[in-house]
Amino acid sequence: MSTSGSPAEPAAKPAGRPRKSYRTDAVTIWLRRGSIALTVGSALAVVSGYASLPDEIPIHFNLAGTADGWGSKSNVFLLIGIFVVIVSGSVWLSSKPHLFNYPTEITVESAQAVYREGERIMVWLAFVVSLIAVSFALSTLFEIDLGFFTLFMAAAALGVTGVGVVRIINASH
Repeated sequence: MSTSGSPAEPAAKPAGRPRKSYRTDAVTIWLRRGSIALTVGSALAVVSGYASLPDEIPIHFNLAGTADGWGSKSNVFLLIGIFVVIVSGSVWLSSKPHLFNYPTEITVESAQAVYREGERIMVWLAFVVSLIAVSFALSTLFEIDLGFFTLFMAAAALGVTGVGVVRIINASH
């Protein structure tokens, strides 16, 4: 309800929504920067260590973290490229929360609070994916078994999504 007692007027579809007008908080800014730094650092480490990799490397792991699929070492370029695209795309998109699809109606009154939570969820997801990229780089270059950490980060991504959706719904009221 708006302050006049009538229902809040819904904002238009994404193209007609108000733009972001709030100031992004410091934690979100630093998570955004850290996500890019960790992912670029992982990519550079994998590229610089490529020559020392064996010709065949594990490319798939079971839930216990044991390798159960093998492939050419050139697969690391595809995988690190996917990480770079996902993280950089998420970071870029996080600055345009008015374009997101939300699980709730966006009103003119709630738009900025909902956008802030939408931005945060995207940045936290980018950060989690960047940590998975670090895990990939470390396990590939140093043959460290980080299967548990990667599963933990996948669970963290689900947790971030769940918490983010709840925060978005709460911000819309």
